[in-house]
Amino acid sequence: MLHGNKAGGGFTLVELLVVMAILAVLTAIIFPVFTQAREKSRQAVCLNNQRQLALAIIMWTQDGNECLPEVENVWEAIDVAPKTLVCPTAGGTGNSYVYSGLLADLPLGKAPQPSSAMLTADGRNRDGIFLVEQDFDPRHQRRYIASYLDGHAAFAEPASSSATERELGQTVEGCGSANFNWLQYAGRKFAIAFRSPKTGTVTQITLQWKKSGGYGAGTYGRYSFALQTNGAGDFPSGTAIASATDVDPVVAMDGWNDGALHFDISASLVEDQIYHLVIANTDLNPAANWSSPNTLMTRVQPWDGAGNRGAAYADGKWTPWSSRDPAQLFNPARSNSVSGSHVPTMLTWADGAITGDPYYSAAIESGAYFYGIKKYGEFIHWDQPDATLGRIGFSVGKRGNPGTLDYHLEKIGGGEIAAGLIATANQAAAMPAWVYATLPPGVKLETGASYRLWFASTNSSDRNNCFFQYVPYGENRPPEWLEGGWGGTASCYTYFEAGAWKLWPAADLSFSLQ
Repeated sequence: MLHGNKAGGGFTLVELLVVMAILAVLTAIIFPVFTQAREKSRQAVCLNNQRQLALAIIMWTQDGNECLPEVENVWEAIDVAPKTLVCPTAGGTGNSYVYSGLLADLPLGKAPQPSSAMLTADGRNRDGIFLVEQDFDPRHQRRYIASYLDGHAAFAEPASSSATERELGQTVEGCGSANFNWLQYAGRKFAIAFRSPKTGTVTQITLQWKKSGGYGAGTYGRYSFALQTNGAGDFPSGTAIASATDVDPVVAMDGWNDGALHFDISASLVEDQIYHLVIANTDLNPAANWSSPNTLMTRVQPWDGAGNRGAAYADGKWTPWSSRDPAQLFNPARSNSVSGSHVPTMLTWADGAITGDPYYSAAIESGAYFYGIKKYGEFIHWDQPDATLGRIGFSVGKRGNPGTLDYHLEKIGGGEIAAGLIATANQAAAMPAWVYATLPPGVKLETGASYRLWFASTNSSDRNNCFFQYVPYGENRPPEWLEGGWGGTASCYTYFEAGAWKLWPAADLSFSLQ
């Protein structure tokens, strides 16, 4: 009997779809494993690269004058194979790493603990140097690799960038003030950009101003202040919402030559919105009759994230006021969000609240000079909710050839809870700038507790070779000026003298807690 063969021999459509689904599931499971395996291999190469870089830097230092390489020539000086400078995760053929600007040109005898002194790291800084956390590139599964002065390399965790991160403190830059003759010339204006801290009606604005110093052959000018919304541009381009006109500094400064200028205004502001205050000299003869806002010259972003940036108007355009150096006033390399000027500004509200920067004056002769047994700091009464700290920021400059600057955080009645290096001589410059120290895990501030954050440089020799900070203060001024960024007048400047800590309630250090 003849039997016919089964037609064809292939799979049905359903069977094919099942097989394809199984393959897709297997691919989804296996592909990440292969990806992770490749990344592990790249990480091993990067670890080895940075070990080699650390050893090359250490050998160069020991063979030379016992000083670590300078930032300008470190990569040429160590003379490693080009492939050693390339992290395979980063890709490309250029240098993937950054070298410590904190340790550069530092004598080994002044170097901090070798096992914690970071030499190189995965970086995103094009000049191949790191100074702060933002210069690192967490390219290895949200971590970065770093090498250290003892020759080892390891993974490091970046500081938290969660939505709960906050930065608090007296972070107005205490680096001296600068006035200028911009408003001496017809047609020129100056503007201040600030972010409103609340919703409500502002009834008075107060600025830091200077009318002494031989300005003008006549009076000190007459000024208009126009408050505008934030338009499409970075600087004044919005709609005017309020103004004050014919403001005379002689009257508005209550007899002070260098201090606060007050003027009344009525404007409804919205929390977190940016506004611009545009200043013009309306005197008929501005060349003879003029004075000036008094700016804090700084290279760092103000603590509020966007407030009080300065800009100047001439020849039909606004430009960031970005440097103390006249040759660099309009340096395009400085972004508008990290401007070189910061005009202390205070807002008085209809409900009686006062917000803004806390200081009439930015600098005093008796600033804090850190050397030998000198200790200066901030007494902090923590009236905020319990907080875990990630790092400390500090505004500091240097004189001569100092050693290193250390921080100490103590709980009053509970002993020291954190301490370490915050700056080397190579990081500081003649004009103060911000430095940061990452805190060990688990450092907390508790509601209602008091703390002392202090700084010292025991290996700096004298006042000519030291770190320093010009201390912001509000001497003989309304107490509301103090603690504008902190929330309470209980915190203030402290110093160690005659075997005891003493307080100066009218002053504060420039620092931040994040």
